[in-house]
Amino acid sequence: MGIVRSTFAIGPDGRIEKVYCKIKPESHAAEILADLLEISPE
Repeated sequence: MGIVRSTFAIGPDGRIEKVYCKIKPESHAAEILADLLEISPE
């Protein structure tokens, strides 16, 4: 099976905003950065 990576984006209020399952490390940083800026643009 190998390694299964997951990431959880948590909003400013402490709630889970998005769950990323079976991510690809090569492209994941850009994807989550864009989503985090959308969640909290400050």
